[in-house]
Amino acid sequence: MLGAGSYALSTRVASKTLGDYTVSIDNQDISNDSVATGGWQLFQTHELNNIEITAGEHTIKITAISGNFNICLLYTSPSPRDRQKS
Repeated sequence: MLGAGSYALSTRVASKTLGDYTVSIDNQDISNDSVATGGWQLFQTHELNNIEITAGEHTIKITAISGNFNICLLYTSPSPRDRQKS
């Protein structure tokens, strides 16, 4: 579980052709992204929105909108603003 705070969200994705997806938290869309890296195993890290999270459990969902793509990882980390407070 994440503690309350601001988090940076990023994905590690690859696609030979264009693919689009949405990331949502607790059924609220927080980011849309497109990926076309030129290869199915040519992964790139895509920085998505910084998000504010309340303490407790949350559901993160990735929804494919169009095309084909691979998602290797979904990262959450304290946003740069919150890291400066430490």
